[in-house]
Amino acid sequence: MESKNSDRMKSDKCYYCLEPKKGVEHVPPKCFFPQEGKKNYRNNLITVPSCDVHNSNKSTDDQYMFLLFNVISNFNDDPTARKWLVDKGVATILRRSHILTTLTDDLRIMDGKLVYRNASKEVVLKPDYSRIGGFFSAMARAIFFKENSESWGGGVFVIPLFLVRVMLNNTVSFNKLLLDISRYNSSKGQNKDVFSYTFSSGEGFDGKLLHMFFYGEFEAVCFFLPDAAREGVLSKFKDVPGALWV
Repeated sequence: MESKNSDRMKSDKCYYCLEPKKGVEHVPPKCFFPQEGKKNYRNNLITVPSCDVHNSNKSTDDQYMFLLFNVISNFNDDPTARKWLVDKGVATILRRSHILTTLTDDLRIMDGKLVYRNASKEVVLKPDYSRIGGFFSAMARAIFFKENSESWGGGVFVIPLFLVRVMLNNTVSFNKLLLDISRYNSSKGQNKDVFSYTFSSGEGFDGKLLHMFFYGEFEAVCFFLPDAAREGVLSKFKDVPGALWV
């Protein structure tokens, strides 16, 4: 008996735009998952049918997010998944040094290593919110397709909580936002060291909600809302950095 994920892969329409399928999209991208070590993190990856535009043509945004995670990670411990994030991310930046300046001006390459430009070891980010919103919106639509076997036709409102934490520095407004969303715990995913999620009805919100968790450290939430809700939602969250309707 074939899995539901296998059945979805056989769909002849793209999960995002319903254009003809050209391949499959991994959710998250396969490059996020380690391929070395004792555990095979590339088993049972989520896949959805995709056109070229919403697969290979968005690979630069996938790489951007992978490297952004790398730059802002604290790495308080060193499990395999995080080590993969560090090693592969740094190696990519060393090969393509121009990428670093798109993320921050506070790191530089010296003797083949990333080093701080200041004694305080602080890193001020230069987040490209459009790319970040596009990345999470595409992931959200893919998970929606996986859970419902149909494409989402409305809007997706993205809140990258990991960036909100950095930009607001645990202010009162950020702590209130976390309190509103804290009841949702990431519970699905075969490789939770890398990625897990909860898809819910969004109790307390007018629409469904997807809560995503990456590398045990980076959180983002996406609300699936009708297009008519856009103005009100943007007004409510106008002071939240990186909150974006896609």
